[in-house]
Amino acid sequence: MKALWQEFIKQNGAEEIQAIRDKFYQEKMKIVLLGVNRKTKNELMKIVRNKERAEINTIRLQLSKEQTKNWLRFLQDKALAGNQVALKVLQSKKAKINPYKDELWTAFIKDQQQALHLAKNDLHGKVLTPEQREEEIKALATDYAITQENFTRYLKSEIANGNEKALSVLEAKEKEQEIINYDEIRTSFWKAFEQDQAIAYKLAKLDMQGKILSPAQYIEEVQELKENYEVNQKNFVRYLQNELSNGNKEVLSILKYEQRIYKDTHQTSEY
Repeated sequence: MKALWQEFIKQNGAEEIQAIRDKFYQEKMKIVLLGVNRKTKNELMKIVRNKERAEINTIRLQLSKEQTKNWLRFLQDKALAGNQVALKVLQSKKAKINPYKDELWTAFIKDQQQALHLAKNDLHGKVLTPEQREEEIKALATDYAITQENFTRYLKSEIANGNEKALSVLEAKEKEQEIINYDEIRTSFWKAFEQDQAIAYKLAKLDMQGKILSPAQYIEEVQELKENYEVNQKNFVRYLQNELSNGNKEVLSILKYEQRIYKDTHQTSEY
């Protein structure tokens, strides 16, 4: 199971995202070694982090449009190719499949086909240039394609019309996607957190070299640095909070989960 999951996330951008993080890690290390003051370094770090986030978001947007994002479809392809582990995973999920899913999927396909037929008939009556007609045809192909994205849109439309079956299918679909994506996203943020802690620790140590301290003060400062920049769950929560305050809304679901786990583990109201 673990090997299958690792292969799945590699196909869905984990390697591309890590390559971006590695590239910007090198940029951050160059800033650490610059002969400028701490304030300037922090400003430069902020610029680099924003660029890194923008590149990663672009990759994620591209990947979200690909059908290989579907974990169940990935398992099905593997099972058809003879992978027994994938087959067992699919069999274990069988009982959990929403009973209305096949019914609504069939209705969705029929609805898409009928809507496409009507849209094509409507297109025949329009006076368009060849370029405009080609653009309209492309739009129709996207709007009425049999995809998970359009299925979700169909379910929401059915829910708005009072279809309770559609509501149960959509809730199950969203829950399934949430479980699939969580580990991948958390791993990605944890790696970024580790790199960020390492860089911040080096900057803080360089800053401390310019201070005149007694041995006792030096020991206290070193201990404080270790606590602040240690790679642990408490500092990970703080890192996620900082990312959220900088406008990174993607961390919100991970942050809520980590806060709950931290509180339960340490029996504290902190965070």
